[in-house]
Amino acid sequence: MLTFPSCPTPRAARCVHLLVPACPSVHDGRVLDHDVTQALKAAGVVWVVLDGHPPRVVWHLWHDGCVWTVVGGAEQELPGLRPGPCEVVVRGPQRQALPPVPMELSVVEPGTELWAQVTPLLHAARLNPVDGPAQPERWARASTVVRLEPRNP
Repeated sequence: MLTFPSCPTPRAARCVHLLVPACPSVHDGRVLDHDVTQALKAAGVVWVVLDGHPPRVVWHLWHDGCVWTVVGGAEQELPGLRPGPCEVVVRGPQRQALPPVPMELSVVEPGTELWAQVTPLLHAARLNPVDGPAQPERWARASTVVRLEPRNP
């Protein structure tokens, strides 16, 4: 659930302002619910909901206020992948699904500065890579690195 600076006082203590330079469209005024932020930090997987497709579970990395993942090739599949709006669902501390978080899906192109920044982090987060240190090169050839950025509902 996204909330905004006009959070009521009791809730304001549970809100965390996202000031994330790697996600330039997340503006200073945008606030992501504290429970959701903590769940995204702690969770190893999230469910991505793309229009016209059932929710798909994907491993992810929470970094700089965004969900990052790798799909396609030898990695997990995400049918219906295309840039644009989507939703992410994450489990809360009592293992219940928290309300869907509106996100904006974008593809990180190989060879870009953003690719160079995020793929080492994803590589370190990915468990048991079959090709070891060559994993990022395989991703550049056969997979898609995805950024899911919180957006206004």
